[in-house]
Amino acid sequence: TLGRDFENRTTLWRPHVGHGPSIESFKSAKEEMRAAILQCVHAWSAGRRRVALKLSGGLDSTLVLHCLSLVAPELDVVCANLFSPAAPEGDERFFAAAAADHVGKPLVAIETLPEHVDYARVMEAPLFPAPVRSCLDWSNQHLAGSIAALGADALLSGQAGDHVFHRNRSPLIAADAAREGLSLSRWGEVAID
Repeated sequence: TLGRDFENRTTLWRPHVGHGPSIESFKSAKEEMRAAILQCVHAWSAGRRRVALKLSGGLDSTLVLHCLSLVAPELDVVCANLFSPAAPEGDERFFAAAAADHVGKPLVAIETLPEHVDYARVMEAPLFPAPVRSCLDWSNQHLAGSIAALGADALLSGQAGDHVFHRNRSPLIAADAAREGLSLSRWGEVAID
């Protein structure tokens, strides 16, 4: 945690590195990723009475919704789509509605406006290594109240899905490939890609 005048380091999670060989087969990788995602969504929803899902209508949150319908078909799920009339180009209510309708879950549209954000509270938030939008959600009491009114005992989203599904062009991918012991020619393909 970085504060304006302090730094506190605590390890909360350390991924297990070197658990096995690299997955070279696309089919195997796809099956393992699917199983891992279903397992995560099942763990998130297990024992819940009602789940609220922040459903943008994009790939990541729609995938979470689909997985919920597979692993917990009887679970009471209500979808919440956040929109701002000030940014009509970002209005994905149409896509969120299509996804929610596809699995038979209700969708609630929640309007978010700049005046809903408590900017003094934003300044109290822990500092992040890079700018993040989530601090705006954290400091939006209107949004918090709207989500609370849904009566859910868990709030899920597709947040951070880009790290799983997005082709990140980081040199760390090539470093991981080298560490895994890929042949020089295969490593070159990964590094160039």
